[in-house]
Amino acid sequence: MKKLLTVIALSLVCLFLSAGSPWAQQKVYKWQFQSHWPASSASFKPIKDFFEKEVYHLSKGRLQVSVYPAAALVPTKDIFGACRMGTIDGATAFPSYWMGQIPITAVAGNLPMNLNTEEEGVHFWFKLGFEKMLKDAHAKHNLMYYSERVYPTAMVCKRPVTKIEDLKGLKIRTSGALADMFKELGAAPTMIPGEEIYLALQTGVIDAAHWGAASGALSIKLCEVAKYYFQPNLSMTTDIIILNKKSFEELPSDLQQVLDRALVERALKRTQEYKLEEKKSLETMIKDYNVKISKLSAEDEKKMRAVAVKIWDALAAKDPETNKAIGMLKNYLHQLGRL
Repeated sequence: MKKLLTVIALSLVCLFLSAGSPWAQQKVYKWQFQSHWPASSASFKPIKDFFEKEVYHLSKGRLQVSVYPAAALVPTKDIFGACRMGTIDGATAFPSYWMGQIPITAVAGNLPMNLNTEEEGVHFWFKLGFEKMLKDAHAKHNLMYYSERVYPTAMVCKRPVTKIEDLKGLKIRTSGALADMFKELGAAPTMIPGEEIYLALQTGVIDAAHWGAASGALSIKLCEVAKYYFQPNLSMTTDIIILNKKSFEELPSDLQQVLDRALVERALKRTQEYKLEEKKSLETMIKDYNVKISKLSAEDEKKMRAVAVKIWDALAAKDPETNKAIGMLKNYLHQLGRL
C-alpha cells in the first residue's frame, strides 16, 4: 500500500510538472545574430555583450543569442534577405543598405543637414513618430525594426572650411545623399573604402572625409593627416537592429516584452554613451593631434541646408512614406527656426 501511494504521488508530481507548473523546465530559444561591424570595431563588443549577457540575464537564460561579426554567417550585402527569410534571427546594419526595398531608410541614413544634436535626433525618432514609421515599413517585410542609437556624422578636412565657397573643388570621401549635396555645392565627392581613407588623405587623393564623426575619425587616426574638424554636423543618423518577425513572434509574450523593452532602453542609453564618446574623442583630437574646429557661419549653414532640402525633396518624390517623413522633419525644423 505504501509503495502504491508513493507511485501515485510521483505520478501526480510528474503530471503537475508537465502541465506547466513553475517547477517545469522552460523552453530555451536559441538565436543566431550577425552584425555588420567587424569584430575589431568599437561597436561590435557592446552589441555582443548586450545580447549574449544582458538579454541572457533578463530572460533568465531562456533566450540565448549568439552574436557574430560581419560576414561570419552571410555576406553583409545579404543581411536584409537573410533576416527576412529567417536564415538568421537578427542583425545590425546601416539603414540605407536596403533603400531600394524600403525607401524611407534614406531618411534615417545620413540625410544631409537634417538635425544638429543627439537630443534633436531622439526627439524626432522617438517622440515625433519617425521610429514607428520605420517599424511599420519593416514589418511589411517580415522584420522587426529598432534603432540602435542616434549619432552624428561629421567631416575632417586637410584645410579649413569656414565659408561655403571653400567647398568648391574640395575632394570629399562621402556617399549617398551627402554626396549629392556636396556635388551641388561644387565639391568633388568620391567613394573610397574605409580602410583606404587614411592613405587617400595622406597622399592628397582626397581633401576631406567622414567616418562617423569624432570617434570614428580618431579610431582610424584620420586626425593625424586631417587637422580640421568641420562643423556643423553633416547629419544625425542611426545604425539599426532588425529581427526576423517570425522568430520574435515565436517567443512567449513575456520574453517579447523583455526584449522589446531592453532594445528601446538600449537605444536611448547608447545614444547618451556615444555622445560622451564623441565629446572625449574631439577633446583628444584637439589636445593630442592639434586639430582645430572649422565652422561655417550661421548664414552659410542656412545656405547649405537649403541645398540639402532639394536633396530631401528628390527623395520624397519617390515614395509616399519618405514624403511623409520628410514633411515631419520640415515641420520640426520650422519649429526650431531653421527653415
